[in-house]
Amino acid sequence: MTNREKYKFDDFTFTNYRKLIQLAKAQGFEFILHKDDFKAERKDIIWRHDVEFEPDLALKMAQIEHEEGVQATYFFQLHSGIPTSRTHAPTKNHSSMEKGIQETRADSNADKPG
Repeated sequence: MTNREKYKFDDFTFTNYRKLIQLAKAQGFEFILHKDDFKAERKDIIWRHDVEFEPDLALKMAQIEHEEGVQATYFFQLHSGIPTSRTHAPTKNHSSMEKGIQETRADSNADKPG
């Protein structure tokens, strides 16, 4: 059995990703960010993505999340050593991802001596 078969890689599509978000919402889960307060009375999800390569695919996922009205956290490993061959043109959703990257940089620099 190949890894593709074993781990059902063919199920990892943008269509199924949208369905997964819709299922979580239908089950009453609330998407919160890692910096948000946990509330015991809610069914919280902290949706996190580690992006080591192919940032354009992460952007597509962020667009789906935006369309579905949910939020997620993206961690970009800027020095993964794996080059990306894809590029994308900025969209109106791109600015919110860019803002999140800037906020993450600001948070990570807060403890560094200036």
